[in-house]
Order: sequence, then C-alpha cells, then structure tokens
Amino acid sequence: MNLSQLDSTRVTIISPDQSARAAEVLANAFLDYPVIRYFFEDQGNHYEARVSELFRFFVDDCLAQGMKLMGVLYHGKLVAAACAKGPETKPVSNDFKRREEEFFRKIGASAASRIQAYNQLVSENLPQNPHTYLEDIGVLPAYRGMGFASILLRQVHKLSAGNPISSGVGLDTHEFSNVTLYQHFGYQVTGEAYLGHIPTWFMFRPDDKAEKEA
Repeated sequence: MNLSQLDSTRVTIISPDQSARAAEVLANAFLDYPVIRYFFEDQGNHYEARVSELFRFFVDDCLAQGMKLMGVLYHGKLVAAACAKGPETKPVSNDFKRREEEFFRKIGASAASRIQAYNQLVSENLPQNPHTYLEDIGVLPAYRGMGFASILLRQVHKLSAGNPISSGVGLDTHEFSNVTLYQHFGYQVTGEAYLGHIPTWFMFRPDDKAEKEA
C-alpha cells in the first residue's frame, strides 16, 4: 500500500446501521469461495440470493453476540470487512435460534445439513485455550491486492493481544493459497479435515509477549 492509499484508508467499527453494507461486502467477497459454493450447490438460480441472505444473517449474528465487526473504508467506501469472536462472546439468543430455523427451512434440508456439518467441524477443531476466532474476513474483488485484508488481520491481532484472557487468534480456510498468506502473518496449521470434498485447514497464531505488553 502506497502513501496515497494509506491517506485514503480508515479502519472502522461497523455499527448496526452499517450492517447491510457489511453483509453486501462479505457476500460479494465470498461469492465464488469453495465452501460457499458447497453450501448452496443445489440452489440453482437462487444461489446469489442465498449467499446474500447467509451473510445478512451472519452479520446480524455477529452484532447480536457482541463480536467485533470491523471494516476498511477506502475513499469513504466500505471495501473490506471482518468479524472476530472473542472468548467472552454472548450466548446465542432465542431470537437467533428462531431466525436460524427459519433460514434453514428456506434453504432446504440438504443445504442446512452442509452448513451444520461445517459448524460442527469448526467446533471440533477450536483451539483448547481461550482465544479470539476470526469468523470471516473478506475484501471486494475489485479491491484485492491493495493490503486491506492485512490491515484487518492486524486489527484482529491487536484485539486478541488487548484481551487478557485471549491466547491468540484462530481461523479456518478452504483455499491452500490462503494458508501461505496466513503463515506470513505467523499462523501455523493446527489441523486438516475435509468438509465433503472441500479441504479445510485450521490455523492458529499465538499472541506474543510483546503484543500483550504493548
């Protein structure tokens, strides 16, 4: 990122009134992501609508559970977003459970089963120590390669380091090219599994002492 880009870039905490835009950014960022294609492989012409609905639901859930929903503004436009769940996340509400049931009914039993299998796989591979989990991070396709994902990653690292009970940041990815990217930021592969035919890598980056003391 050059100086002119840096001057035009700002990290922001996404508020409820910005949630629709954040959901749109993530839906566009993940439109062709392997695991999202896997979730909705049987949705036909409804595919894009289902992806949009999924991320609207996801963003609302992030806010409702008190997760940190962050974004990057570039020339005033939201171009990237990330959601991180800390160790003290609020319990799932009855309203969320009801909305989840409605969403699963809408997408059908097969798609719901694939999403539930993913959630179970993540649950089985969570780090054992209290931690921060990077639920999602996405950049609009037209703005990739400009360093915005790196900016958000560093913010998540600061979030974990500033939490006295968080031991580091965990995440999962389904593209091997991302594994190399995350390793550059200090992540290590802690597990590998398959979600149907989709490979999944689980990774963790421990906070170091200097970060905790900063």
